[in-house]
Amino acid sequence: MTQGELFALTLGARMLEAYGGSAYEGTLRSAIQQLVNRLPEQSQVNLQQMADERVLFTPRATVAVDQALWQKLTFACQMNRQVRMRYFTAQRSQETERVVDPYVVYFSAGATPCMSGFCHNRQAVRDFRVDRIRDLELLPTEFERGLDFDSKTYLELPFLHERGGEAMVVRIWFDVPTAPYIKERQWHGSQSIEEHGDGSVTLEVVAYGLAEMKRWVMHYGQGARVLEPPELVAMVREEVKGMHATYKKRSK
Repeated sequence: MTQGELFALTLGARMLEAYGGSAYEGTLRSAIQQLVNRLPEQSQVNLQQMADERVLFTPRATVAVDQALWQKLTFACQMNRQVRMRYFTAQRSQETERVVDPYVVYFSAGATPCMSGFCHNRQAVRDFRVDRIRDLELLPTEFERGLDFDSKTYLELPFLHERGGEAMVVRIWFDVPTAPYIKERQWHGSQSIEEHGDGSVTLEVVAYGLAEMKRWVMHYGQGARVLEPPELVAMVREEVKGMHATYKKRSK
């Protein structure tokens, strides 16, 4: 391995550490240090200094992941082994025991470690955040992944994370100051952007859940206005009314 290749690997590890949390931190540090030790001493110093000072990755809000649990889960995915887990559902603030066929582990758009698999409790494919798995037991039972499940297609389907609902066309208008931020990214494979003469734009995407679309569009505040569907327009309107009431109470 060349010094340039090792530098690239070091940067990749730093990026994963910054954006992916602690799932691979210990393993990556150990592996890279063993490779670094094979370089001449001066090269080691230069490599570490460049990686530490010249190229930085600003960490996001990360979640804590138990490395032993993560390794057990990835092993179950690789070997097609069922797992029994105690899982915390934040929406209901409740823990439940589930038997799951883990199909794939991945880092979401927000760099949160997740697992998708067939939940025997729900008799359907479900998504789970790894940091919300309170306990994990590797079972001896092997499983066969459904022929109709393709990991790449499954993960590309939602706009952000939400899936399982009816496909709906969402159209959102963005004002002139906000438009450049919308045009500079590929938000989803289904997207189309219409540019207007005044500099504003309208984004159209196919979404499978409106709750996350509401949260996303509200990130842009008064710079965005939902045009379709009417259900999402109503959801945003109610959220704005609720926020207004909250701030009105606190201002008294």
